[in-house]
Order: sequence, then C-alpha cells, then structure tokens
Amino acid sequence: MSENDSNIPPDPIYAKSLSLPIFIASLAVLGAVVLAIVDDVWLRRPYIAIQSEWKSLYLDYLRDVRDVREVEVNEQLRQLDRFQALEADVAAAAAQSREDVAAVQRDIFNLDAELKAVLAAITSPRSEIAALGYEAEHAAATAGFVRVPDCPESQPYLAEIEAIRAQTVTYSWMERAAGEVEPTVARDEETEIGLLIERMLEIQNEKAARQKQVAEVAAPLTAATAAREQWLSQNLANLRLILDNAGSELRAAVGARVAEVGVERYLDTQVTSLRPEQLDGIIDYVESFNTGIRIDPATIQQIHIPETANWVDRCETCHLNARAELPVPAAAMGGKKLFASHPRRDELFARHDPKRFGCSMCHGGNGIAITSTEEAHGLNKHWLARLYPEENYEAGCVQCHVEDTYLEGGERINKAKDDFRHFGCWGCHKMTGYDDETERARGVAKRLQNIEDAIVAKTTRIDSLGAAASAVFDAVDEDDSLEDRADELSASSKIAASALRMEIAGLRTEGEALRRKLSDLYKEKKKVGPNLKDVRARCVPSG
Repeated sequence: MSENDSNIPPDPIYAKSLSLPIFIASLAVLGAVVLAIVDDVWLRRPYIAIQSEWKSLYLDYLRDVRDVREVEVNEQLRQLDRFQALEADVAAAAAQSREDVAAVQRDIFNLDAELKAVLAAITSPRSEIAALGYEAEHAAATAGFVRVPDCPESQPYLAEIEAIRAQTVTYSWMERAAGEVEPTVARDEETEIGLLIERMLEIQNEKAARQKQVAEVAAPLTAATAAREQWLSQNLANLRLILDNAGSELRAAVGARVAEVGVERYLDTQVTSLRPEQLDGIIDYVESFNTGIRIDPATIQQIHIPETANWVDRCETCHLNARAELPVPAAAMGGKKLFASHPRRDELFARHDPKRFGCSMCHGGNGIAITSTEEAHGLNKHWLARLYPEENYEAGCVQCHVEDTYLEGGERINKAKDDFRHFGCWGCHKMTGYDDETERARGVAKRLQNIEDAIVAKTTRIDSLGAAASAVFDAVDEDDSLEDRADELSASSKIAASALRMEIAGLRTEGEALRRKLSDLYKEKKKVGPNLKDVRARCVPSG
C-alpha cells in the first residue's frame, strides 16, 4: 500500500453494514401496507358487518313469509269457485285456440323456411341487378336524361338486367306438415329470378299477415288469462274472502299465525299482493348477495344520476330494504329500523323513483359517504346538508314543491300553505301558485281520485282485520292458551278498524268539500289581506 493510500478514509458502504436500517425500513413499509389493507377492508367498510346481519335476518323472514303464504293464501285462493271458473275459462280458450294458433304458426314456419331459400337463391343476382341499375342511372344522368329507359347509353345495362331476371333458378326448403313438430316435407321450385324477387315480397307480406293473425286467434286466451291474473292480483290481499271459504283447520292455522305475529304484520306480509315467484326471485337475490370480507364493488349499492350534476348516493348500502318489494317491518328484522322498508314507499316511489332522485337529494346527509354513520348522515363537523330530523323530514320536499298549492302527503307543508292562503299573506308576499285557479283545479281533481282509491283500500283492510281477528278464535279450539291473545288481538283489530273507519269518514268529508270547491274554483275571486272576522274576534273595544 502506498503512502498516499493511508490518507484515504474508509468506504462507508464497504466498511459498515446497512442491514439494520434496511430491515427497519422494510418493516415500516410492510406495516404501512398492512395498515392500509386493514383500514380499507375493515375500518373503512363498516357496512360489511351490517350487510351480513341484514342477509341473515332477511332470508329467515322471506322464507317464513313464502312458506306461510303458499299454504295460507295462494293455495286457498286457487281453490275458490271463482278462481276455478276463471281457470276453466283459460283452459277452454286455450283448447279452442290451440289448433288454430298451431296452424297459423305452422304457416309462419313454412313461409319463413321458403323465404330463407328464396333469399339464398337471389342474393347474388340481386346484387348484380343493383350494380347494373346504378350504372344505368349514372349513364342517364351524365347524358342529361330524366328517364333511364330513354337514354341510349343505359340500354346495355338494362338489357343485361333483363337477361339476369330471365334466368331460371331452383331453390329448395323443408316444411312442417300438420301435427308435426319438425319439418319433414321437402319442397323445391324452379322459376325465373325476376318472378322470384316478386315472390320474396309476397312471402314477406304473407308472413306479416300470419303474425297478425296469431294475435287475433289467441285473443280469447289472452283475455281469459288477463281476467284470471287481475282477479288474483285484486284478491291476494283480501283475507276475508280466503277465510270465508277455508276449512276449520286452515282457519285455526291462520289464527295461530296471527296470534304469533300480530294482525297488522300478518296482513302486511303474508296477505300481500306479491306473488310466490316474486318471493323466490327476492330470496335468490339475497342468497347470492356477497357479504364476505373480500373487496367486492357489488356490495356497495350505488345510485348515479348523471343528468343531475353527477349526483351519487350510496345510502342503500346499509338501508338495503328501503325499496323492498315486500313490506318489511322493523319488528321482523329484530326491531331495527335500518333494515325496514321506507315507511311511505308506495305513495312516494310511484312518483319519485330513487333511480332518478336518489335518497340524500330529499333527505339530506352525505349520500356518497359509507365509512361511518356520522359522515353518511352529514352529522360531522362543517357538513352543511345534514340529514333532516324525523319530525321535519318534509323540509326536503319544499326544495322542489315550494310552488305547489297542495302537496299530497305533505301535512305540515299543506298546513303552512293553508295558513299562508287563509290569512292573505300572498297579498303582500307574492308566491307562484296562489293565484292560479287552473293549477289548483288540477290538484283538487287529482286528490279526489286518490281519495276514492284510498277508501277502497281501507275498506278492504277493515274486512281483512276482522277476518284475521276471528281466525285467532278458531285457533283457540286447538290451543286454549291462545284465548287471552285472541281477546287482545280482537280488541286491537277493532281499534284499528275503528281508526280506519274514522279515516274513511274523514276522506269522504274531505271529498265532499273538494267537490264543492272544484265546482266553484273557476268562479273564485282574489281576496287579498287578512281575514277581518278573525281580527274583530281578537279585538277588545277600549273604554
């Protein structure tokens, strides 16, 4: 080693080991990765546990409803004389139209087979004719002729077209004979290409006529089937009709079930217009719903509305039954409102499809947040659009319906607007909707129709309440321990029926008032200012 080499300091990489710092850095990176995975899969996905609980509770509920419905409702309806008569009408219409429909469908099959053979035979000649026709038209246009046959330069092309049309061709196809399912009759024809092109158009017209004939022939069967399905849909929720024609054993079974779950819940779940096949479809969907720990985008239920500033809602990631086709009471889901159906699902969703409106657009909150309940409900610091409290949820309606004279279902809003109108506030505080008689008339007419529908539904509900309560007494014969429960449910059903009758009476009173208002609406004159009678009643003369 030279003297100069002794003055060179030692190489830090060669002289020292960096294994410890590298090991520590690797542990830090590994820890960060583990923390990121845990944070993303567990800490930031609290809805996974919620969905697992929902799936377990909901499947038990659906299977119970399906099994009970099949025996206590659907099977019994199909045994009623009226249904049997409708079923006989369907069978008779089917037998009457079966042969006629089969004959027309056989003609359509044979025409379609011939059409395919014709198209295969004329495809190439038609292409040649189309090309020659273009050449003839181009030659006539170049020569300044309006009519192609008048142009000498077009004649060779036209002559060649006629020669092609005069050629003969043979085409073959297989037809179905009467009563046969498969084609067994071989057919072949020989004709000129020009006539074959015309035959193609004839076949197409004949096929269209036969297809129209199928609908005409099947019309009696279609009408009979529609009548049967309509009757089923109208009576699936009519428990009195079912029990009036049921045996004592079934009445006792229904009574035991009503005693177990209560009158209201039984009517809302077992006696509902949802069909068995629809219930099976819901069960299949819930069974296939992934509630595993693994990251699966399908577990996040998202509504995206591009036309509204790309609005995104993920509320149904936890509120999975908000739009459930079958009404789901909180009591059936362990008492948890989180898993219950929207309380006003039917009346609201018919006009406010969540796919077009979302949830937070009306209810407030942060619809895109799914990492915590506080953030999802907009209760975190500095979030302005907080979830409206339950007692003030109608505040969301005013965003769009501020100009509506009457808002169906908006009791608090309607009361405020009635006061606004009654005390003449709109005389000074102008607001659209308070001087438009035509708009008000439309609203009154719509409300009248809704009142009529509500009266029919509530009347059916009263009948079903009485039938459900009486069924419990039938179950007492089998189980004496149900006697106290029967008395309790009978009393509660009478209270509920009485409340419904009061509602019906109120609806009828409202309907009469609305009819008078509708008849006089277009004659109304503006009355601006406060009600002076009310003012005088509140004033006490001095001295």
